[in-house]
Amino acid sequence: MKKVLLGSTALVAVTALATGGVSAAEPVSLSVGGYLNNHFVIASHSDDALTGGAREGPSIWQEGEVHFKGSTKLDNGISISVQIELEGGSGATGDDIDESYITLSSDTMGSVIIGSENLPDYKMGYGAPVVSSIGLCSGYQLNWVGDPTGSTAVGAPLYWGTCGRFGANDPQAISYYSPRLGGFQLGLGYAPDTSQGRGYATGFENGVSVGLNYVADFDGFGIAASVGMMRWAETATNTLGNVKEDDSARKIAGGLNLSFAGFTVGGAYADYNNDRGALTTNSIQSANGEAFEVGASYATGPYTVSIGYARHEGEGVLNAANAGDNELTMWDVAGTYALSAGVNLAATVQHDDYDGDTVGTSDDREGWLFDVGINLSF
Repeated sequence: MKKVLLGSTALVAVTALATGGVSAAEPVSLSVGGYLNNHFVIASHSDDALTGGAREGPSIWQEGEVHFKGSTKLDNGISISVQIELEGGSGATGDDIDESYITLSSDTMGSVIIGSENLPDYKMGYGAPVVSSIGLCSGYQLNWVGDPTGSTAVGAPLYWGTCGRFGANDPQAISYYSPRLGGFQLGLGYAPDTSQGRGYATGFENGVSVGLNYVADFDGFGIAASVGMMRWAETATNTLGNVKEDDSARKIAGGLNLSFAGFTVGGAYADYNNDRGALTTNSIQSANGEAFEVGASYATGPYTVSIGYARHEGEGVLNAANAGDNELTMWDVAGTYALSAGVNLAATVQHDDYDGDTVGTSDDREGWLFDVGINLSF
């Protein structure tokens, strides 16, 4: 599968460039865009848990990126573009440059993306149509109502949700997207490992991504549906050599949105399978799990409101005395108001409930978040 995928995407790129003349009328020149979101958050949570980060009371949350974009068109009709994203704001995670990639595209042959970018199963997926700034599968709620289950390694579906990238968070990769035909579009991607170009990564290796979606409008009734798979052929073993016989890892997800007269309803489901050894402890752990979400939104004029529900579940440590499932459920109500193009006021109320895999409440926590802020895009 890997050789076929590499060969097909490389063939598309080479064929596109080799067709006709390859000179460009104009050189690539960069423009600047991006976004900046500033929010005021108030959080309140139970104190049952003794572990797991959490912050109560008021706080200021900020996230932003500056995007440098440029493109040119060759004489043979092939467009070549570049995008480099610079992290900004207090939401930055330590990498100054986030995504950076080159795109070759043609109306008749589709597009090829080469560089540090998300893969097709993620980019082509649909989920609950919520307008929440915190979201149902972003993991942002961990900043305030922290997960007390200690499931960073074993219960990762708690964080991934239906839109989880499953280790493929902007890896160095090559992807091909077909032209949209009859409403359908196919995406294929390959990543050697999880590295974003800063050296060899050892977590996952030889990843294949497949995405397929369908988008259509029937006299004002809209349909958007998607299915996707991310599969890694190999996962890292721990320092003690504890790894299960089948060390492959995969995620399968599907989503659907239906829209009419300003209303949109939809949801998504994802299943994760990653039996593996613990990275640093003498135990066999599992990152198997599943997640689903549903929601609805309504837009009229400058206003949009939404409501959503999600449930994420991940298996606990398999050889623990009381091992069970780590669970996270979320309710989310949100709204936005467009002041002008690229300027939106936003507010969210969310309830989060963690239920750990042990008996009792030592790894349980629930809490409320109230978020209000302004989102700018430029």
